[in-house]
Amino acid sequence: MWKCCPIDGCEDRVHSKGLCNLHYHRQRRNGDALASGKHGGHTLAAPSAPPDPAPLIALRQELERHRTEGRSFDKAWPLAVSTATSGLPEPQRADWLVVLGAHRAIWSAAYRRAPARPFSLSPPEEARGPARRDGAPLVFSGSKHDAGRGSLEPAPPVPWCA
Repeated sequence: MWKCCPIDGCEDRVHSKGLCNLHYHRQRRNGDALASGKHGGHTLAAPSAPPDPAPLIALRQELERHRTEGRSFDKAWPLAVSTATSGLPEPQRADWLVVLGAHRAIWSAAYRRAPARPFSLSPPEEARGPARRDGAPLVFSGSKHDAGRGSLEPAPPVPWCA
């Protein structure tokens, strides 16, 4: 009669070193007979929930308010950080203070930069005008150009497109 693998739930025949073929190779490869070998044999930790972004949103709003009031970053930063982290429980507040302190230089650079204007694909009002350019047509060597108002020089057909 053959021996059974000692791993709970496994009823395969013992192959080597007291384990079945599957568990022996897992033990040899990963150092653990129960590790499946996926992810390099390491057990993956359960993904934790991402942190609540509310303190960052509050910090950004406070810094924007201080910038519009004309305060320097060095004066605005401690006020904005204390306001942004004021309602958090103490261990979480301490963690946020460490993270924000580590990224202070980045916040400072963003604070000193001019606020971004809204992006639009249409030209600004002052740039809108006639669709055509007034004056002589632009001529580039070897290219077709506008021969006059509203007409283009005919271009010869391209043989591989026809």
